Amino acid sequence: MKKFLTIFFTWLSVYFLVTGALLSFRWSGTEIILPLQTLILTAILVPTIFFILGPLAERIAQHLSKKRHNK
Repeated sequence: MKKFLTIFFTWLSVYFLVTGALLSFRWSGTEIILPLQTLILTAILVPTIFFILGPLAERIAQHLSKKRHNK
């Protein structure tokens, strides 16, 4: 169960980060070609997910899993 929760919270955080980044590209009003958008997006998101969101999602999943088993 913990693994599925970790995957879910990681996916959820990635979804909101990607959506927010794409909206910021749109709102900036600059026409950035897709390969450059992808480069910028991945350069920001991959380290953020690896170092911050992944461990955070795992801790949340572990906490929820422990809470569920203690009931």
